[in-house]
Amino acid sequence: MKAPSPTPLIDVTPTLARQVIDLYSEELAEVRFPDLDLSALLYAQAELHAAQLEVERVEADLADKRAELEVRSQALVAKAERALAYARIFAQGDDQLAPRLGEIGRRKGSLTQPSQSPSSSGLIPAPKRRGRKPKSEEEPEELFTEAASA
Repeated sequence: MKAPSPTPLIDVTPTLARQVIDLYSEELAEVRFPDLDLSALLYAQAELHAAQLEVERVEADLADKRAELEVRSQALVAKAERALAYARIFAQGDDQLAPRLGEIGRRKGSLTQPSQSPSSSGLIPAPKRRGRKPKSEEEPEELFTEAASA
């Protein structure tokens, strides 16, 4: 006995296609065209659902990988914090190394944030500023100041 095929979490069947399938399931159930009938529509819908199931599987895998990435990131931060503590003990009395170690981790989130964002590393250009330029201080605050005083 064949197991029922799983259905996707999200029905991605376009509204038009769903309406036409309903029409061919009811009023046009006995109508056959040379290359198109209810079975052809249902087969195309099944292919769409299979593709959606694959997308959902890949998204679930991605979520698992992101969770694994976060766990590994936290483990690295924990090791970095421990290594920094060891280095601080080692550097006691070293007038050159101690100040440098004192700077590490002072900026908020520096131990937990990635070292470079894609835009700061030059891989992605910074977005161009849009909109109007700010008003300069030289512009009069009121309109028609000369006409009002004349």
